[in-house]
Amino acid sequence: MALKRKAYPILGFLQTLVGVSTILLSYSLYFNLLNVRSLLNLSEESITFYFVILTFTGLIMIANAVFLILQWLKYKI
Repeated sequence: MALKRKAYPILGFLQTLVGVSTILLSYSLYFNLLNVRSLLNLSEESITFYFVILTFTGLIMIANAVFLILQWLKYKI
């Protein structure tokens, strides 16, 4: 039980960082910030697909991180 109390906020925070960075990557691909499309050698046709998949994955990661933090708060009380 003590391990869960320590692991949940750490994993929740890390998963939030990964989710936010995934969403930022998807926006930088879609809007071609910092010339990311040419760096990754992506075609124009596949950009929308990558944008949707990465945004959806990021949102799921952030939602899961919120649930982990809520579970930690439940154990904390």
